[in-house]
Amino acid sequence: MRYILICFILFLSACSSLQKSAAFTGRTNQYLTAKNIPPLKIPPGLSSDAFHSYYPISEKNYPNASKIVSIVPPGLYSKPKFG
Repeated sequence: MRYILICFILFLSACSSLQKSAAFTGRTNQYLTAKNIPPLKIPPGLSSDAFHSYYPISEKNYPNASKIVSIVPPGLYSKPKFG
């Protein structure tokens, strides 16, 4: 039982040290700055039917993409206007 407890404590401490690793840093908004790459070139004689874009990236520029939006509906906490 003691051996299992020691292994469990070591496992938990390893998980907390991985959060500081570069592989696990927060990259939640990194897709906003993604760029398109040249299309895949299929060698002559092969078909391109099996290839298609699963996650296409739009060429449009979205200036309000980084704007913080509140989840509270407008006017929710304002005083009601009666007659």
